[in-house]
Amino acid sequence: MRMQSASMCSSYFVGVDPSLSNTGCVILGSTGQVVDVCNARTALKGWTGKGKKLDSNQRAQPQHQMERLKLVSACLQGFIRANTPHDAIVHAGYEDYSYQSLNRAFALGELGGVLKKALLLAWTGR
Repeated sequence: MRMQSASMCSSYFVGVDPSLSNTGCVILGSTGQVVDVCNARTALKGWTGKGKKLDSNQRAQPQHQMERLKLVSACLQGFIRANTPHDAIVHAGYEDYSYQSLNRAFALGELGGVLKKALLLAWTGR
């Protein structure tokens, strides 16, 4: 009889709260205990210059928008990979878009696509 490791039988649950300024993520173990939590705000603050708020012209630049999406994606993937065993069963829950956000539909749509791809890559790239 082949023995399975403890993590092969365990499940993990990943919850994602998407936000352009502070995407949050939590990982729960199979019994509901919090394994770890993170948010992308720290990575974004470090990148934008020690927490300084960028003006609207800087935020509108395509290179800024792409770098933001890249940082949030890398943060999410690294967090999931670091906190779930390679052979565990992982379930993901993803909060839907903020439909009440004014003038941000395209930016939120881009973020949603990037985060969903990051979730996929977090498991397939292990």
